[in-house]
Amino acid sequence: TLRLGGIAAIVGGALWLVSLAGASVIQGADGQPWQALFIVALGALLVAMIGLSGHQGREQPGLVWAAVAIPIVGAAISAVGMLGMAIIGDAPFLFGASPWEVWVLGTIALIIGSGLFALASLRGGRVSRVGAILLIIGAAAALPLLFGVAYSNGPGDAGSIIAILGIFAFAGGWVWLGIGAI
Repeated sequence: TLRLGGIAAIVGGALWLVSLAGASVIQGADGQPWQALFIVALGALLVAMIGLSGHQGREQPGLVWAAVAIPIVGAAISAVGMLGMAIIGDAPFLFGASPWEVWVLGTIALIIGSGLFALASLRGGRVSRVGAILLIIGAAAALPLLFGVAYSNGPGDAGSIIAILGIFAFAGGWVWLGIGAI
């Protein structure tokens, strides 16, 4: 399972970055090619967390399973938001929230859970320390972008640069964890 988790981490991290970059640079009317890639990235990252946490789950079951459960719920919410974006666009969706807001909520949970997973990985010492540290940095730095604190029309370019670097660190952390596991 460690090897499968490693491969999934590499694929998930790479597709995460490509899908977010593609959706940001090439903003088509429906965005569906990037949404499909993002959903594949979500699935790969979940497989990565499950595969890479197998050994750690025996040593730190509470922390590891919370670090896996939070992203699973987040990925499901994110996928529902993406489905809503593909079907109804920006119209009110669930409880008055737009599909984009639902997607952001799920993505935030996935990122927070990934940060918890990286913390558990550092404590367990079974995966790459550099990959886990990159993932923690990426999770912490990408959150302001998703909360809307840092964006091109927001509080300044420094916040946007930090958030964008956080997205790269998040993806790079997953890829590094994957390489270390194979």
